[in-house]
Amino acid sequence: MAGKKSVKKAQSIRPVFFSIKWKATLLVFVLFLIGVVILFRFIVNYQNEILEKRLEETMNVYLETFRKDIEVVLIEKHDKAGLMDILQTYQNITNFEMAMFIDNAGNIIVHSDENSVNKKVLGSMSSEFKKAYESKVYYSIYEDKERGYHWFNGYLPFYHPHLARTEFKAIDEFIELYNEGKLLKGEDFPEESRNDLRFIKDFDETAGVLFEKNESKKKQESNLSKITKFDLKFLTAWKFKFDLFKTGVNILMTDGEFSEMIVIMKILGWSAKKADGYLSLRKERQKLFNNKIVYNEEQKNDDSFIKYVGNYLSVYIDTNNNFNKNFDNLVGKLTSVDYKLEYNPSERKSRKIEDTLINKDYFAASMKQLSSDYKNLEKFRYSSEGFSGAKIEKIFSDFKNIYRIGTVRIVLDLNHLRLDQATINNNIINIAVMIIIRLFALTYLFISFMIRPLKVLSDGTDEIAKGNLDKKIVVAARDEIGQLADKFNNMSTSLKKAFEEVKDKARMEAELKNASDIQEAILPKSFPKTSNYKFSAFYKPQTESGGDYYDFIDVDYNHFGIVIADVTGHGVGAGIVMSMLRSHLRTYAAKETDTSAVLKGINPILKRDTLPNMFATVLYIVVDIASGFINYTNAGHHPAIIYNQRDEKIKKLNTGGMPIGMVDSEIFNPEIILNQAQLKKGDFLIAFTDGIIEAKSVKNEEYGEDRLTGAIRKFASDNLDRMRDNLIGDLKEFTEGAEPSDDITLIIMKVI
Repeated sequence: MAGKKSVKKAQSIRPVFFSIKWKATLLVFVLFLIGVVILFRFIVNYQNEILEKRLEETMNVYLETFRKDIEVVLIEKHDKAGLMDILQTYQNITNFEMAMFIDNAGNIIVHSDENSVNKKVLGSMSSEFKKAYESKVYYSIYEDKERGYHWFNGYLPFYHPHLARTEFKAIDEFIELYNEGKLLKGEDFPEESRNDLRFIKDFDETAGVLFEKNESKKKQESNLSKITKFDLKFLTAWKFKFDLFKTGVNILMTDGEFSEMIVIMKILGWSAKKADGYLSLRKERQKLFNNKIVYNEEQKNDDSFIKYVGNYLSVYIDTNNNFNKNFDNLVGKLTSVDYKLEYNPSERKSRKIEDTLINKDYFAASMKQLSSDYKNLEKFRYSSEGFSGAKIEKIFSDFKNIYRIGTVRIVLDLNHLRLDQATINNNIINIAVMIIIRLFALTYLFISFMIRPLKVLSDGTDEIAKGNLDKKIVVAARDEIGQLADKFNNMSTSLKKAFEEVKDKARMEAELKNASDIQEAILPKSFPKTSNYKFSAFYKPQTESGGDYYDFIDVDYNHFGIVIADVTGHGVGAGIVMSMLRSHLRTYAAKETDTSAVLKGINPILKRDTLPNMFATVLYIVVDIASGFINYTNAGHHPAIIYNQRDEKIKKLNTGGMPIGMVDSEIFNPEIILNQAQLKKGDFLIAFTDGIIEAKSVKNEEYGEDRLTGAIRKFASDNLDRMRDNLIGDLKEFTEGAEPSDDITLIIMKVI
């Protein structure tokens, strides 16, 4: 009863808790859901981008219109009241919040709300406006979460309408190079170029006083009295060359000129450390006025930009870092555009309102700031100091701020726009939810239809599992499920065939087992009982039923026979031939000591009663118990070996003859000869089949007779069982890892 329960448990099928239908439905639904979410998210984002783009385009139009109104009405006509009237019309713009024109100090010049005129914007906003340097619209969004306000802020730098057009042409080209990554973003200047520029800088700082027009400054330098006229002429010539180098002209200096320059510079005050440093760069590293400098494209752009800024500053600032007449003329042109703030003196004092920045102080501060930026650019030329993007953009901003006279600003209210946008998004979400619900239902129905053939397949496999191997599963679908049904049908056919083959194999194995048992039964169970001889034997068939045969035969009272044979092939057929050989041999051997006569008598019987390809090699020996004299006949078998341990001699018995059952007696008998030999005390007689000497190693090498005779010498012993085990052990060691190729039989006899 317990056995039946265990079988039933082993054949039980787990219950289905989550069917493939639902798994597939959820999987497909999730994939569709992800796709729908991504699609609708894309739609929402795309819609928001379109709205923002339209908002920016609208802001561009408003700001550009406002800028032109300021340029025409306020700057050219000086009609501030007319501009205020124009601003009133801006109130009709959808979502309009405010518009204003701000000067460089953050003072509101005009505003859509008249109450805000002459007030100041927040300091953070003013500084943000000044960072802009390109003539384009800038955007930002301000949020007041506490009050729930959202503003879209756009502003446009307002430069002098006439001067900016001409002065910005060159700087805008450099800005374009910077945006393309071709300005102040590449490699540093070549090392030698930086060394040359640093040397010239130190030269200008030390020897520059020699070229001053102010005699009082020259008298203050005590070292000037040590300079000869020749030295002054030399320095003047090199001052001219150095100035050319700054403009991009390559110059070279001979070793003699360089040495003389160092001597003079030391007289003028250079320390020994500085002079030795330049000597090392010149002589040891060959990196100071030794070679012509070759710039790549980016370095040429950098050099051009630095020279441009330097040349621009040199127009307005003299060598003493003071503003010249050109600067006064520039300020005069800029201040020709003026729009004074309207306030009374008491209001100005109480509210700390600054005057308009259309004045000299503002432009002077802007020019000084650009001069400070230029010093950093020079450091970039003669040192390895890099430049960040913020520093570069500050230079652009500082340059353009010289011509900046204000900022145009417009603010739009985003609250209504955000509400409309949220409504649209909610509608999109509602549509998406409805699509998702319908999509789930359609997915379930579609999956149900798709997996219907699996139910047919499942029912069919249940029938096959119950043992009905004739069951055929019919699925009309021409897809993988249809293929799977065909494979199940093929599997059931193959299983049926396999079960039949298993039955046949089991029957054959049983027959082979019976044959093996019979063969084992006919092999000798004991050795001849005699006190003059000792025996040992080993037999191992390659398969269940082998073709080797050995036996000990009672010939008569004074003689016993030893036979060892090898039947062709293996298995049942070889076992039958072996049984026939044993039976006839025992019959013919009785009372007969002539071994050749025995084999001649057996040959025609085996020839007649076996197949043409079935025969046996036989070695038959008859031993005279008393004298040790032996008669033997070899019918195509390997010769036996006689070994005496005392004299260590190996003797092989004669070969000859043909296998029994192979040919007719007319051919067989002449080849079968009676041989004789004398065994003496201590002799070993070893007989074996070819399964020993033809055994092969994993390297496909044969064991061979030489190795066998060597093993006999090595392992010869009075204990024949130990000797047998050692010989077989040596054979196994040799063939380790290789498949056995034949039956193995070994007989050992010793005369004592």
